[in-house]
Amino acid sequence: MKHKNPYTDMTYADDPGLAIVEVRNEDSIFFHNPLVNIANNYPQHTAILQSDWADWLTEKYGTDTDLFAAWGDGVRTGDSLSNPAMGIYLSWEMPAEGPSSPAEMSRLGDWIQFLAERQREGYTNRRDELRGVGYDGLVLSTGW
Repeated sequence: MKHKNPYTDMTYADDPGLAIVEVRNEDSIFFHNPLVNIANNYPQHTAILQSDWADWLTEKYGTDTDLFAAWGDGVRTGDSLSNPAMGIYLSWEMPAEGPSSPAEMSRLGDWIQFLAERQREGYTNRRDELRGVGYDGLVLSTGW
C-alpha cells in the first residue's frame, strides 16, 4: 500500500483507482481445510490455538468450577483452564445438527464462538492495518 506508482506518483493507498481491497476471499476458519488435520500438519499453530482457547475460556469463566458447571456432562478428560493443550474440535466435528455427543453442545458452542471472534478479530486487524497506511477505500472480507 505504500508502494508509489511511478506513473501516477501516488501510493496504492492514495490511488482512487484502487476501489476495494479484499483481504480474504472465500476463506474461513470454518472451512474444512484449516482444522481438518491441524495437529499433525501444524503442531506449533495448534499449540497457539489451544493456548488462545484456554485464555478465552479463562476470560469467560474464570474458574474450572464455573467452566464445568457451564459444560456439564460435556466436559472431556483434560479439560481445565490451566491446560493450554485442552482438546479442540476439528471441522468434521462441527456439523449443522450439533455434536455427535449432545452433552457437548455447550462446549462446542463455546468453541464456535471462540473461532468466530478470533476470525472477526483477524479481519478487523487487517482493516485497521490498511487504514493505518492511509487507505480509505472499501475493505472486504468474504467468508464464503
